[in-house]
Formats: sequence, C-alpha cells, structure tokens
Amino acid sequence: VDWCDSMLEDMCEDLESIDHSIRDSEQADFEDGFDDWDWVDSEMQLEAEEDARERVQWSKEMKIQNEYRQRLANMTVKYLNMQGSEIHTSKPYPLCHVEPCESFREAWLHTLHEGNSPDRCLSLRQLRLRRQEIKKAIPAETLQYRSAREVLLHDLDSGPAGPIPLDTTKLVLGGDVITDTWSWRELLGHSLSNDVVHVQVVYISEKATGP
Repeated sequence: VDWCDSMLEDMCEDLESIDHSIRDSEQADFEDGFDDWDWVDSEMQLEAEEDARERVQWSKEMKIQNEYRQRLANMTVKYLNMQGSEIHTSKPYPLCHVEPCESFREAWLHTLHEGNSPDRCLSLRQLRLRRQEIKKAIPAETLQYRSAREVLLHDLDSGPAGPIPLDTTKLVLGGDVITDTWSWRELLGHSLSNDVVHVQVVYISEKATGP
C-alpha cells in the first residue's frame, strides 16, 4: 500500500508539474502575442509620423515650386533684331494647370502620365502646321516638356515676326547662343530686376546654309 501511495503521489506531482509547464508556455505565448501587437503598433505609428513629415515637406516644396512657376509665367521676353529694335514681346513660359498631388510619388506618376503625350514628339514645323490647322494657339500642355529654346522659337514663329526660318534662327542672350540645354532658370537668371529678358534674334537664311 505504501508503494502504491508513493507511486500515486509521484504521478500527481508529475501531472502537476506538466500542468504548470503548459500554463507557463501558454502564458509565454500570450505575452509574445502582445509583444507582436506592440511591435506592429509601433511600426504603424512610425510610418504615420514619417508620412506626416513627408506631407509637410511636400507642401513646402509645392509652395516654392508654385511661386517659382508663377514668376516664370510673369517673365517677359523682348525679342530684338540685329539693329536692336524690338520685333516681338510676350510671356512665353507654358504655365499649365497642375493637379494637386499628395506626395512626391503621386507627382512622379502624374508626370510620367503627362509625358506620354504624342504631341511631345512634334517638330517645330509640325507645331506650326498644327497651329494653322486648329487656328488657335498651341496649348501650354503641348509645350511644357520642350526646351526653353524650342518654346522661344515657337513663340517667335507664331507671333507678328513669324513665320521665321526655324532651323537656322539663333537666339542670343548675354552674348551666348541659347541651346536646348538651357533651362528656364538660366533664362530668368539673365533677366532684369523686373523679370524682363532681352533676347537677340539672329536670322540666317536657310539658303545660305544649304549645300
């Protein structure tokens, strides 16, 4: 009997030990689950804070860009012939309506979409034909991705001084010939205090450049 009692007591102790182990394991799993949720919550909080900072930065950047674009839109270009006489004056910068974007990524995707317009590939001569065909000015959206030089030539060609020899006309600013590498910022950098830019137009006969 004593042997049976001892054996039964040992079995009870073993069962109690197993029960404690199971409860301890369940408690550990339960606490680990809470730790996992705490980590997820912490990551979500960090992501929300980063998103908020990006939106603030984006808002500041947009304000700067809009002010700069407005200044470019107000920039006046005076075209002068070789004698220094004014032949045309305008504000040629193609200011487009920009859909409000919420982030840098959204603006980048919007730019990719806008950049797929087939009109981007039209030559200056084709733009002239399109202008004659529709009998109105070419939309700013068609010109916005072109170089400043092309926009100036198109502006001059469509104005009172046009049509001009598009392939041979040179535009000179500050003693330098404007090329396709020139940005609008460079043009604005040559402006006077009231954002007026004087561009000299040098006409070269297309026949003179022939074979």
